[in-house]
Amino acid sequence: MLDLIQRFNELARVVSGTARTLSFLSPVSATAWAAMARSGHAPATQLTGNGQSYADTVGLSDILQGGSPIRKPTPGNPYSPLVELLSHAAVDPCNTVINDLIHSQLTNFPHLARQASMITGELHDNVPSHASGIGFSMAQYYPSRNELEICVADMGRGMLSNVKTIDSSITDHREAVRWCVQEGHTTARNADEWAQHLPEDAMQNPYNASIETRHNENSHAGLGLWKLAEIIRATGGSLCIWSGDARWQIHAGHEDLVRVPFWQGVIAG
Repeated sequence: MLDLIQRFNELARVVSGTARTLSFLSPVSATAWAAMARSGHAPATQLTGNGQSYADTVGLSDILQGGSPIRKPTPGNPYSPLVELLSHAAVDPCNTVINDLIHSQLTNFPHLARQASMITGELHDNVPSHASGIGFSMAQYYPSRNELEICVADMGRGMLSNVKTIDSSITDHREAVRWCVQEGHTTARNADEWAQHLPEDAMQNPYNASIETRHNENSHAGLGLWKLAEIIRATGGSLCIWSGDARWQIHAGHEDLVRVPFWQGVIAG
């Protein structure tokens, strides 16, 4: 079975356009492929055997064919279905699906489960905030390895575009990714307490363009990536953050920032 870095390396080959035939998928590949397909860039890869069965089961096949994934999970499964983060209104239902999987599989580690759920919520909230809804999330638990894999992938503006609004001296993706994983760094702007609230299903903004508005469900606090890295360090896990042509990773006690094929948006897993 591939470890997390190997899964991301395999995904990098797919993103670069290399033709592949794969029989193994995980949340890393499923979320990224779904985001690629939804943005009109389906991967040039064939699935066989278990890979095809996995895609059918988690809803990836539906997305690759232009449809929508199922959201309802099957009780007892060690994996969630793919969930699609179309808008801020979708964040809470998606949180429920992923968090149910986290808490059901980490029953002996309630504190860790709570932390993982909090970070997952923030990562989910980033997608409608920065990616115009082109993003997916999924989780899976591997009992034989006592390993929980969670991945959120979007095809949004990417870290560099967001960071440059805060610090114009940052000019490449490596600098932007490094900036985003530092404690206290966030591109989330504190909401104006006087801003008019819009309902999540609002199709139009009834207010003048000069009046600031915000959605009630946008709870992004900007703590996600740094806090996620702290959890990974404390538990000896692995983490990859990929945006543009840069991927920052924690694995086997080492932290690296490497060049990778270009990804339009962010993948965190």
